[in-house]
Amino acid sequence: MKHEDYVRTVYQILKQHVGSEVRSFGLYSDPCIETSILEEWLDIVKMKGVKEVDLDFSSTFNFPHNLLDGETSITTVKLTRCVLSFPDNFNGLRSLTSLTLEGVHVNSRLIDSVTRNCLFLENLALIQCRGGDFSLCIEAHGQKKFKKLTVANSSNLWKIEILVPTLSAFHYRGSGRDISTAFFGSFLRLEDVVLDFINSKDFPDLPTCRLDLGRVTVLTISSTFLEGNGRKSIFIPILKEVQFLMEETSYCNPYDIASFLTNCSHIERIFIDLNGFSFNCGHYWEFHNKVLLENLQFTLSHLKSVKVKGFKLQIAELSLVKFFLEKSPVLETMVLVTPKNQNRKVNVKDIDMCRQKFFSWQLSPRAKVDVFLHSRDRSSLHPTHSKL
Repeated sequence: MKHEDYVRTVYQILKQHVGSEVRSFGLYSDPCIETSILEEWLDIVKMKGVKEVDLDFSSTFNFPHNLLDGETSITTVKLTRCVLSFPDNFNGLRSLTSLTLEGVHVNSRLIDSVTRNCLFLENLALIQCRGGDFSLCIEAHGQKKFKKLTVANSSNLWKIEILVPTLSAFHYRGSGRDISTAFFGSFLRLEDVVLDFINSKDFPDLPTCRLDLGRVTVLTISSTFLEGNGRKSIFIPILKEVQFLMEETSYCNPYDIASFLTNCSHIERIFIDLNGFSFNCGHYWEFHNKVLLENLQFTLSHLKSVKVKGFKLQIAELSLVKFFLEKSPVLETMVLVTPKNQNRKVNVKDIDMCRQKFFSWQLSPRAKVDVFLHSRDRSSLHPTHSKL
């Protein structure tokens, strides 16, 4: 569609909207859009009390801050692929509760302006943000409602400092370079955490970044996390749900998962996404960890459900399934889903042969084990967290 046709179409849609209110406004445009036209469109939806604004541009588009200035009804903003900056006297977005910046050029001054000005902010997400090196510092004196921080693949972020006692959710995906120098106030009461580290070379030590998981109830971790901290005593006594994201480049074996769970005495739901991963079953597993797993004296006394995606019926995977079935007296549901990759197809006959083993292993008389081909997964069992 030509630029002129695009502009004309958007105008027609806005003018033909006969309702008195507009709940959300989403725009996917190019850098050729004139600022005056964009301002006019935003004015139209502002007059109708728009709450949610989602604007997706090109990385070369300089987003004018005055379009978000002044008193508005906007509570949710997502800006994608643009350059954004606020002046020192910026006073817009005071009613904002959620801000997502994706592929946006950001710096410390911008982050400071947002956290200082948006006093009702509850959720902040920085996804694939770039530009010069910047730090993320949020302090308690201005923020009373801040609950959730998401940082994903923002390679230029070099420091995280969170001193907000209201923060309850922290979702992170990245190399770990930035979080290795992170500081989280000791008064934090985190309940919902994602730690998806993708580079074991930069993996941070949890005590170094002072991240307390003691009150977490929902957790997602990568296999890199297990490599870096799995053999340390990280107690998460009230954890209810855990999801393991297994990376193809990691060297975990089933015992790494089992030993981590020994410190999660109230776990109820376990999700494992193998994601093309195969357990490392070399000599260390065969002559050391395999024996430890078989002799592990531990009961998953609260575990009710397990789901494994990418299940290939490999021997190590079956060892883990056996562990769950033998150690879970109240288990109700186990769902095993074969890989999406057609090159890793599982023979249906092999599945049928394994069903007898599953039955002989299970401790819980109510446990039901379902095996689905990836394309036929009908289970309603899903993790709280989606991938960042």
